[in-house]
Amino acid sequence: MKKLSGYGTLPDVVCSTDIEFSEFMFYLYLPVKMAGAEWDYSEIPANLHFLYQMLDKIEVENDDYVYVTAKNMWYEAGGTYNREGWHSDGFMTKDINYIWSDGLGTEFVTGQFLLSQDHDQSLYELSCINSKGSVTSFPSGTLLKLDEKVIHRPPALTESGMRAFVKISVSKDKYNLKGNSHNHLIDYNWETCDRKATRNDPICSTQKDK
Repeated sequence: MKKLSGYGTLPDVVCSTDIEFSEFMFYLYLPVKMAGAEWDYSEIPANLHFLYQMLDKIEVENDDYVYVTAKNMWYEAGGTYNREGWHSDGFMTKDINYIWSDGLGTEFVTGQFLLSQDHDQSLYELSCINSKGSVTSFPSGTLLKLDEKVIHRPPALTESGMRAFVKISVSKDKYNLKGNSHNHLIDYNWETCDRKATRNDPICSTQKDK
């Protein structure tokens, strides 16, 4: 099985921005731009307009899809806000992800990791990382840019409370798993696939085979 090196870089810092959620929220991979469409914000739901100052900072090409994940939720101590464990967003793709949170920042591990180009095997390899002394997080309100080489995990939740989190995903592919948020401002009807329990790979395997 082919392995590639170079994993374990830090994300790029885009800017620091203060935004405020006015409601509880859970959007998951909501498409706000289709490939070939103008990037003019016309297909962003009104209750996400407060993200404009963040969306202004991302890099988008005409043939890109853009997806918004936006969560403002109560969490319980002892759990994790997203799926636990070290992982890579956009693994084995050229997808770019921008993430932001208002506290309890995502943790990043640095190193030179050799990973199998397989979702399941790479997760096993990442679970063996000894991260002592190599974990970094960023201040609240920092917008970060990640490619597939950035290895990270959600923070441990030691106290209960609220947390806001935003991820903006830029991809050439459809994110069409069951359970993803549907944008009723856009007319589309995608084939959808079940998501795996082990990893939230946002692209259907049938799409990859085409």
